[in-house]
Amino acid sequence: MLYAIVNVDDTSTMGLEIYTTKEEAVKQVHGDIELVEIPEEKYNEELPVMQKYEFTDVVGGEKCHNGGEYWFYTELLPTPYEGFFKVITGTSCDFDNCGTGYEGISFFTAEDIKRMREESDRIEAQGSLY
Repeated sequence: MLYAIVNVDDTSTMGLEIYTTKEEAVKQVHGDIELVEIPEEKYNEELPVMQKYEFTDVVGGEKCHNGGEYWFYTELLPTPYEGFFKVITGTSCDFDNCGTGYEGISFFTAEDIKRMREESDRIEAQGSLY
């Protein structure tokens, strides 16, 4: 396992450092810095195009705005570091975010993005389950 220390909130001190032990990495975590665990075999795989990605997790029903039949989605927002994305989840509910929001920084390979796209497409093709 590899451990990445990522600071993406302060562009003046933005940085990425990779450690081989969790103990070394944890010593560096403070403030807006996040610890991201990366399976070592994934670190050398093909990386995705650094762009915004959106995936459907649940298709909303007819009452998808404040009626209980909400649409849920995941967004991956690129960082300056290849393979590292800010993960944000959301919903179509206007008055309660239903536990969604900023989820943290994660590492994705091109294969991860492909699998997420296939699953999102399958969910959308199936339609609303409400």
